[in-house]
Parts: sequence; C-alpha cells; structure tokens
Amino acid sequence: MPVIVDVAAAVLLWLLLPTAVTQFSHISGANAAALTGAFILMCAGVYTVRKLKPRAAGGKLTVPTLFLDRRLHIVSAVAFALIFVTMLASQFGYFDAIFAADTLTLGEGEASALFVYAPGAWLAIAFIYVIVLVLKVTPTIDTENGRYPWLASLALLFINLMLVIMAAQFAIWVKQLGLSGDFFFGIILFAVLALLFGPPRWIYLAKQPDLGGDLSSLALWLLCAWLVIA
Repeated sequence: MPVIVDVAAAVLLWLLLPTAVTQFSHISGANAAALTGAFILMCAGVYTVRKLKPRAAGGKLTVPTLFLDRRLHIVSAVAFALIFVTMLASQFGYFDAIFAADTLTLGEGEASALFVYAPGAWLAIAFIYVIVLVLKVTPTIDTENGRYPWLASLALLFINLMLVIMAAQFAIWVKQLGLSGDFFFGIILFAVLALLFGPPRWIYLAKQPDLGGDLSSLALWLLCAWLVIA
C-alpha cells in the first residue's frame, strides 16, 4: 500500500506542482485555508499511523533505532511546526505587513495583534503537531480489523498531501532566493524533507516492515527535492 500511495503522490507532484506554485505565489486567505486544511489532515494521518498495531509476522525491513528515537521526533515536529507557521504567515501577508507597518501610528491593541497575538495563535496551532507526533499513544487499530489497510493508506495519503503542498511553497522560496538548479541545495532539501516527513513513515514501517515502502518514500523525497530546485 505505501508504494501505491507514494506513486500517487509522485504523479500529483509531477503534474500539479507548477499549478500549485502559481497558486501559492499569490498571497491569499484561500491559500492559508488550504495550508491549514492540509495540516489538519496531516495531523490526523500521523495520529492514525501511531494508532495502528504492529503486524505479528516479521518483515524484510528493520527500522534503525535512531529513526524511532523520541528526541529525533521532537526535533522533527518542532522544525515542521516552525516551517508551517512561516508558510502560513507568508500566505497571510504577515511579513509584508510587519515591515510596512508604522509602529508610531499603530495603537496598542493593533500592535499587540500584529506582533504578538497573530504569530502566537499560529504557533499554538502548529505545535499541535508536536503533541500528535511525540506524546504517548496506545495502538488500538488491530491488523485483523477490515479497516486497517484503508486507514493506513488514507493516513499515508494525508501525509503525502502535505508534502505536495509544502513542496509548492519551497519551490517559491527557492526561486526567490535564486537557488534554482543548485544541486548542493537540493541535497540539503532532501535531508530537510526526510527530517520533516520521515518520522511518520518510520513509525509506519516499524509496524509494517516492508522494504518497498521504505524505498518508495526515499524516491518520493528525492523527486520532490529535484522538482523544487528544477
């Protein structure tokens, strides 16, 4: 199943990334809403993956202990939250607003809303992901449950959807910074994608240890990094 989900995400990236880049290049509340919706689905997907019970039979893959380390997952979740907040602020036009705002004419309430309450609210929302990924969860979805494969596939699909949307925003930043075609930056970007999206996949693979799902995720992150810097 993970291979099929990753192939579907790869097709979406290949076909829709240019359209998504065009859409997210124009700051709008609709883009912010799409980001928020994808984030909610991502959280639901990660939570579902963590609720899955492991398969009783052995598999062909052993996930390294480091990849399942709680400290690594905390770093990943915090990094994801901060990047998501930055993306959300960009789509709300926040960075343009804070540099254009005249602090001498702003009232106390307006200044507080602009510099404190808005970013604080976004951070609070984003750090929900830290709770979803890191806090202890008791797996309750049994492998014999007929919904197990569908829930697992849907969870991975939601996670990959966030990857596609995040790739569009990354592509915009890459063009703005003049990093298009930079092979070295592409390697860094691949590492960042592995850090951000690796933990949910590694948790899944620890429960469903199939080599195909590991290789397909690596291929998807490589394709994503290549398309972003292309």
